[in-house]
Amino acid sequence: MAKKVKDYYDLVYAEDLSRRLKEVTDKFDAQHFMSLIESDLEALEFTQRQELLAKSIKECLPLSYADSLKVFEQILGPELEGGLGMFSEGYWLWPIGKYVELYGSQEFELSAAFSKELTKRFTGEFSMRPLLANYPKATMDLLLEWSQDENMRVRRLASECMRIRLPWAKKQTVVLDYFDEFTAILRNLKDDADKSIQKSVANNLNDLYKEDPEKFECIISNPPYIAYSEEALMDESVRRYEPTQALFAENEGLAIYEKIANRLEEFLTDSGQAFFEIGFNQGVSVQRIFREACPNREVTIHKDIAGMDRMIIVSGKEAQ
Repeated sequence: MAKKVKDYYDLVYAEDLSRRLKEVTDKFDAQHFMSLIESDLEALEFTQRQELLAKSIKECLPLSYADSLKVFEQILGPELEGGLGMFSEGYWLWPIGKYVELYGSQEFELSAAFSKELTKRFTGEFSMRPLLANYPKATMDLLLEWSQDENMRVRRLASECMRIRLPWAKKQTVVLDYFDEFTAILRNLKDDADKSIQKSVANNLNDLYKEDPEKFECIISNPPYIAYSEEALMDESVRRYEPTQALFAENEGLAIYEKIANRLEEFLTDSGQAFFEIGFNQGVSVQRIFREACPNREVTIHKDIAGMDRMIIVSGKEAQ
């Protein structure tokens, strides 16, 4: 039987965490720490274990919040490479993130800066949630900035921490009040080279759908749009490594647009907008498809920086 996640945080783990903290500061009372958790830790469920560990660290480290973060910075260790290792290597940092979540909700700059460093070794998505609740505008502005960060783990954090239904976290709907920033972040990340970031964007959209399963205010789509007749013109690496179903569509690449257009009004609010990536030679054809399917909406073609047709926007009915 596979080991449960909660069981990674047992007394052996607690002793190791205590050792790491004691090695960097004599202010930490390791003996008292173990006495606080030894009788109850292994009887608790996952979330309760994290809370007990974090609260016990707080009691045994009699420092200010700012000074406590300085201690934690000394045990973070090296940044993880690539997109792997968050749970296989960085899992031991979970109670540190829980500490920030519990005690840093009123310290925007300190908690945000630490969460950014934490996510390079584990994840800062949980420690950012209280900031999103208490400082929504400042946090959304910061996440928009992070969505273009050079570090892929920071970019993923920008998306994942704002999810409405983040696993192991309370439901949070702040993004619905900052929808322009929310959609801008997702637009920045929807085509990210890292697949885990693309998945996080999809998770956000899935969470959004659950809030209003009938209508969306914003739909962003990058459907398969390459004609089978154009396969020979594609880069060899794309043909070799990208799945066929993600690239090609029937009817000269227009088939998926036709299917979406036929049902778009079922899922788009009157004021909502839909954004579709298109091929460089498909602007007029895709525009015609959506104009015929959505005659009461404005359908416009937008070009990329090279001057090629790259996006179709179907605007809200109120925009006319």
